[in-house]
Amino acid sequence: NIISAAEKRVEVTNGNGRYSGNVVIPESVTYGGDTYRVTAVGCGAFYECAALAGVVIPNGVTAIDSECFCGCTGLKRVEIPNSVESIGHCAFFGCSNLSDIVFPDGFFHADYCYIECCSPFYGTAWYDKQPDGPVYAGNILLEYKGEVPFRFSIKEGTLGIAPCAMQY
Repeated sequence: NIISAAEKRVEVTNGNGRYSGNVVIPESVTYGGDTYRVTAVGCGAFYECAALAGVVIPNGVTAIDSECFCGCTGLKRVEIPNSVESIGHCAFFGCSNLSDIVFPDGFFHADYCYIECCSPFYGTAWYDKQPDGPVYAGNILLEYKGEVPFRFSIKEGTLGIAPCAMQY
């Protein structure tokens, strides 16, 4: 899907459950003789691709949108490239076998306010193995898992706090 023809930017779009195995998202694609940079994994792009085993997200992708990997039960590992600036709500919801998520240094934004399932990583094996308390993505406090106490310590080196991190 073309995001900006002027800026020559595109996003990965919905494959209607057709993606399977290991998928490598290209850094660029050519369409109509023009080359476009892939800068986003669009909303629902890999929605319910249960046979998706792995995905390589290239550096240059700045957004992993809402529900883009929702229901990918075969997905086990994701490496978030340094270029990613945002991860949408429920991006990995229902990825029950996703146990290894590698975050870049300085990862900052996870947008999950006002959504019932909240964390982009809720429903993953990675999230389930996090102990109650502050949950971090790299140096960013994503949320507090469990009952939020009146006071708690934020680890040294924290670069930011995600929106609605203390919502519950």
